[in-house]
Amino acid sequence: MAINTGTPFLLLLLQLLPLLPCLHAAPNRVTECTPPFTAAVGGKCILVSSTSKGSWYNMKDFCETLGGRLLTINTENIHYYVVKYLENNGYTGRDYWVGANNEHADGQYHWLDGSKVKMGTPFWGILNDHQEPGGGESEHCAILFKSDFYFMHDLACNKEVYPICEAK
Repeated sequence: MAINTGTPFLLLLLQLLPLLPCLHAAPNRVTECTPPFTAAVGGKCILVSSTSKGSWYNMKDFCETLGGRLLTINTENIHYYVVKYLENNGYTGRDYWVGANNEHADGQYHWLDGSKVKMGTPFWGILNDHQEPGGGESEHCAILFKSDFYFMHDLACNKEVYPICEAK
């Protein structure tokens, strides 16, 4: 089969040429991270701790002492790339705190920057046939839950969990 290289094909090619750089470029792509943040994941510099473990508030402070904060997962892409990073780098097998809780006056989950957490799929998992978050009175902080493919779940904030920090 021969390719038509006549005028209509060349005109189409010339119209698409300016879009070529966009095909491989990712918005907000970080290529270099400053220590202790070592991994550029989904455009963020992150640190996955496999040694420090504590309550949500202690791990929030831990990340802040490193010059960061607990991870914000506000897009499906970031969620996907973080989970892939955990899987590809031997960080599976544990739960991780992320930077969301529902201790605001409105009862809605918020990220540490004050923005509202998107509810439902594809961020939150399902437990016992119920959509998370569903922790009632005692579960107010968000984790990436290992037993549900690292979808978010709510958990009591005083539980001992590992953090994922992101650079500010």
